[in-house]
Amino acid sequence: MGLVQCTVKVTCCGKSGGEMHVREVSLSMEDMYGRHLIGRDSLGILQEVMENGERKKVDVEKMKSGFEEFCLMKREKIERKLKREKVIDMVIM
Repeated sequence: MGLVQCTVKVTCCGKSGGEMHVREVSLSMEDMYGRHLIGRDSLGILQEVMENGERKKVDVEKMKSGFEEFCLMKREKIERKLKREKVIDMVIM
């Protein structure tokens, strides 16, 4: 499957001086091509992470560099795809 970007959004509500309650949890995944993963693909990734994942102390710098690497790889894949399509278009014409 390759690398994916996972975003978790949590919506909470609460009263002043009271407890917080979770209203909604949203999970979205995006692959290297910018396509949103749904259904079987995203559930398979989530299951693998839950079974094999480890809780780790968050290293913010490492997370930032990993995200930057993901974005760079994503951009390179898109550029390669566009070049390939351009060559195909030139051959067809």
